[in-house]
Amino acid sequence: RRNTNANSPTGIYRCGIPTLAVHDDTDISVRDTVYVGLYPASGGDVSISGGVTFDSDQLTLTCISTGGPATTVTWTRDSTTVTQGTQTVLNDPVTAQYTHTLTVTTEGLYTCTVANNKPSSDSASTVVAVGLTVSATPSSSTSLTISWTLEDSLTATSYTISYFNTNTDCFTHSRSDISPSGTSYTLTGLEEGTEYSITVTATLTGNGGTQEGSTTATTLTAAPSAPLTVVVVRVESSTSITVQWGPVECIHQNGEITGYMVRYGEEGSSEEARSVQMVSGDSSGRMTRVSGLTKETVYTVQVAAVTSGGTGVYSDTLTIQTPADVFLSLNGAVIPNNGLLYISDIGSTDDTALLCITNRPPP
Repeated sequence: RRNTNANSPTGIYRCGIPTLAVHDDTDISVRDTVYVGLYPASGGDVSISGGVTFDSDQLTLTCISTGGPATTVTWTRDSTTVTQGTQTVLNDPVTAQYTHTLTVTTEGLYTCTVANNKPSSDSASTVVAVGLTVSATPSSSTSLTISWTLEDSLTATSYTISYFNTNTDCFTHSRSDISPSGTSYTLTGLEEGTEYSITVTATLTGNGGTQEGSTTATTLTAAPSAPLTVVVVRVESSTSITVQWGPVECIHQNGEITGYMVRYGEEGSSEEARSVQMVSGDSSGRMTRVSGLTKETVYTVQVAAVTSGGTGVYSDTLTIQTPADVFLSLNGAVIPNNGLLYISDIGSTDDTALLCITNRPPP
């Protein structure tokens, strides 16, 4: 043993022949010189000294850590694990200080996380940016907060944020009222429940050119803010009707349409007394059947679109009367007993059909 403290087993031992040392149930490779340490059951400390440094000439990241037992290092880029680098002992193993290097091939936000084996089970982490990294989070249903980190070796004279709606926009908006020392910006006046593609461009000092970073984010979802474009109600039988509707305009959808609410009831009844029928999904057919009605009764019908943010604005109220057991129907419009039916009541189509419908059983 090379150290002189005979009262402690901790120290550096010189072995004249190959051997295998076992410490805390973990094998230590055979070597001439081996460090044997004792650590308290409660665990030792692990720390990162100096953070992570980036050598832009060598394109390497360096993470220096201390702790015992020996530390292990995990590198991530933008929360994704990347290929591990090489770890070496910086100085005397008793000090347990290590340097870990990683070759950089892609810009991003790199995190160095160090931990050691039992019994310590301690860990620490630190982050460094390579190039310009950008992230975005929804701050409301109409705004996004954009954050960015510029590599320490770079200095920006100005920033520009460009963004567009990935669903409907065919042109790009931009904002340039951003402080050169800023690291975040809130985009406002956006559409609800909508995904945006965002690019932050940093103009660098001198002849450094520009750095860009991009991301996508979706504003929070709200209930649709406008009624459906069209609603049509037709008689199917003396006790049932069909309801068909068009979509909500994109600008008012405020998120993904997950279904529709069909509200109906006898004319003159209170809103609380009306029934509600849920139609799931944003079906291209956008149609449902309402059955179990009373014949020769006037009903009111309304339809509203639904998102995860709630039920939107209901359409204008339509009225329809269920007929007697035997009736004539022209394109869903019931011909009254006097036999008169105005073309304006049924519309003008190329496939007009006259149907006689009965609910009565055959004689």
